[in-house]
Amino acid sequence: MADKPFSIFKRGKYYYVQFKMPDGTFGTAKSSRQTTIGRAEKWAVEYLQAGHVAQKGSTTFESFTKNFFSWDEEWAKNKRLAGKRTSERDCLEKNSFLEAHIVPHLGSMRLQQLDKKTIMDFRNKLFYDLGFSGSTVNKALGMIRSILEAAEDRRLIQFVPKIERVAQRAEKEKGILTIEEARKVLTAQWEDRRAHILSLAAASTGMRLGELLGLRIKNFHGAYIEIAQSWNEHLNRLNDSTKTGRARNVVIPGAVREGLQELVDVNPWIAARGEEAFIFFSPDHAWRPAHGDYLVRCFYRAMEQVGISEEARQARNITFHSWRYFLNSLLINSKIPLQKVQSITGHLTDEMSQHYYALSIGEMEDVRQIQEGIFSIDKKSEGDIKIN
Repeated sequence: MADKPFSIFKRGKYYYVQFKMPDGTFGTAKSSRQTTIGRAEKWAVEYLQAGHVAQKGSTTFESFTKNFFSWDEEWAKNKRLAGKRTSERDCLEKNSFLEAHIVPHLGSMRLQQLDKKTIMDFRNKLFYDLGFSGSTVNKALGMIRSILEAAEDRRLIQFVPKIERVAQRAEKEKGILTIEEARKVLTAQWEDRRAHILSLAAASTGMRLGELLGLRIKNFHGAYIEIAQSWNEHLNRLNDSTKTGRARNVVIPGAVREGLQELVDVNPWIAARGEEAFIFFSPDHAWRPAHGDYLVRCFYRAMEQVGISEEARQARNITFHSWRYFLNSLLINSKIPLQKVQSITGHLTDEMSQHYYALSIGEMEDVRQIQEGIFSIDKKSEGDIKIN
């Protein structure tokens, strides 16, 4: 078959075909799904005539993937055009992982060489040798698949190999403070009042850190907060929307209402930015809020004050995000309907959202009562508003 633009061999039950590339090399073997050589040859000829054979065989993985996941490149544009959610942060993280952990291993290989075994070996290396979690390895496999699908569309490879994903290891359960511990932490002597109010708000609303940092004065309506955007610490700017892409209103208890008003009253950027000023302001920059990692460290130090050491916090896997789990558990245990809980935390499905995102603040009175009952803060325990 030397005079033919393909070679055929049998593997198991079926015959496989390797098509010759323009540079004289043969591409990755593709199953014809045929059990006789005559039918396999007929399939190969029809495949060639249909124009499915890759036209370039020398393109390397590294050259093809340069800036592949960048926000302004084809992959991200196609995602947005198809109405699929992505973000600049997601693109940034994908490109960073690609450059740091995938290209160093696969970059010099031609796209045609990335067969099932090669990708499977790389998957195993990530998991066993480099110690990445199953979820991270699966994200990497998803990225490789997106890249190879684009290469297939451009007829640079014959097909996309199918690789089994890694079975997910049980994720370490997120730790949650008990009600008694939460009360002690929230009545401790905090070193920064902004951090104190941030945790008060997180514990009573379940808001994500980025959503809290993204709050501006215009989002504070006294009895409730409008959550419309979130702050992106990686890109140093506001995201266009929340993580779910939906805005929501959340009631707040008196202690949080008073705390937020306190920050509004001392905000140094009102003259410059008016209602666009961030509530959890930075003392140095009008265009951004305070640094989230600093405010979170204040939370951890408040925990140490009440007897929860850094070692114990880490062992229990308590993070700032634990406030979100805390509120979720509190409301469910208080018999608040699950759909209403999800409307507060922003975890509604599309089916639920049509009704529950339209709930009025008056319909949240049961939630407000629970908030008020738990977060009654002793004024003597409040810290100063420090300019750090």
